[in-house]
Amino acid sequence: MLGVKTKKARSSANNWWEQAEEVPRAGLPSADKQRKRARWWRVYVWASLVLLPLALVGVVVTAGASGSGSAVTAEAGPDKFSETRSVALVAVREWLAGDPSPVPGGEVVGWDSATSSTWKPAEGTDPDLVTQGKFRQETHRVTLSAPGGAMFVASVLVLFDEAHGAVVASSPSLAPVLPADSSWAPNPYPDLDETTPTEDVVTAVSAWVDAYASGDPSLLHQTVGDTDASHSYLPLSGARLRDPVADEAWVVSLVPAEEGTDRVPDSVIVRVSARIDWAVAPIEDANEAPEVTFDVLVESANTAAPRVVAWGGPGEGAHLKRHGNAITSRTVAAVTGDATFEDGDPSEQSDPSGEETLSPPDDVTDPDEGTGTETAPEPDPEAETDTGLSKAEKKEKRKARKQAEKESNR
Repeated sequence: MLGVKTKKARSSANNWWEQAEEVPRAGLPSADKQRKRARWWRVYVWASLVLLPLALVGVVVTAGASGSGSAVTAEAGPDKFSETRSVALVAVREWLAGDPSPVPGGEVVGWDSATSSTWKPAEGTDPDLVTQGKFRQETHRVTLSAPGGAMFVASVLVLFDEAHGAVVASSPSLAPVLPADSSWAPNPYPDLDETTPTEDVVTAVSAWVDAYASGDPSLLHQTVGDTDASHSYLPLSGARLRDPVADEAWVVSLVPAEEGTDRVPDSVIVRVSARIDWAVAPIEDANEAPEVTFDVLVESANTAAPRVVAWGGPGEGAHLKRHGNAITSRTVAAVTGDATFEDGDPSEQSDPSGEETLSPPDDVTDPDEGTGTETAPEPDPEAETDTGLSKAEKKEKRKARKQAEKESNR
């Protein structure tokens, strides 16, 4: 009958899960090859996990063995002017040593710099020039000093090639160096406020000066207040520092003096200068001794017991750290065998040969010296004027004398 489906036809139409979604076709990868490739990847991963740590251990062991068994020497290669610099310096020194000298009393301060250009013949160059081949032309600048503080730059021409070496090709030129403006005196620590050291700070700095020139490491250790027994400090030995002046200071940190009051300096940098001489060559008049200058770090500056805890050269104050001068690698012992001022004037010490040196009695006069009447030494006007002055007045007088010396040097 039309329009009526049989049971068999309906069952065949609804059995869709028995129908294949894909059927074998050409070009599909081989299942065997995929299994082999996966197996090799697994072997590679496991080998990497096992061998990588072993390789790292081997590198560490090898590096340790090479570091402990031999020293590695690093040799720096020659710079561009290593073959010509010495030739230029010798030429300038011989030029200065001439009679008459181009700069009377001049001395070579050092090699400054050089410029270099390489000449290489181009096509069409004069055949006579082509025969010279490639060479280097260098102008070396050497700094000179003259009496009175004047500075000059001497420039000398040097030619160089591998076949002929370095040859001086001219006499030096001479050019003055612009002198510095001595009136320019900016604050050496622009980020810090200037202050005036208190009397207690000045006393602490003076105590450090004495300890630093004492030659006694233990005294210097105690003066800086370092409680670490493994630290050592190295003082000057055989020298003395006289007439210390500490009149400049800069604030490092502030603390409140009392609740509700303005803050006061707790840590300061102090610039201290003193006159130095040595026991092997003592200088009687301290004003004639050369001056040395330090920047010291003072802590507890707001108390009655400030203390110098670090020191360095002028301008290094901002980099100073508490007990930063301590030596931690070994213990420093007091230096022995050097002449010291505690031993007296070395010129008055006994003769090392062991022979006693006799001096005439005070009442015996030399016939060549007339009657032998002693002449009283002339009074020192500076010493007389200092008599009766307070410590602050003496400090102001030394400061004024120091300023006058600076003005006279200008």
